Amino acid sequence: MVNIRINKKNMYLEQIAIYLTWPVFILISWIIIKSALFFYEKKFSGEGQKDNIPSGGGKDK
Repeated sequence: MVNIRINKKNMYLEQIAIYLTWPVFILISWIIIKSALFFYEKKFSGEGQKDNIPSGGGKDK
């Protein structure tokens, strides 16, 4: 009877641990994507863009 309780307990703990790993995977993926976008924007920040600086709203007096 004791072995059945231990096996059930381990079974439940294993399933809970697997269930709780999903937020960890999501967090790791978010950090990887955020850092990749940061480096991409840093490397290609000004290529192919013209200077479209507004002239102050058209009030050139």
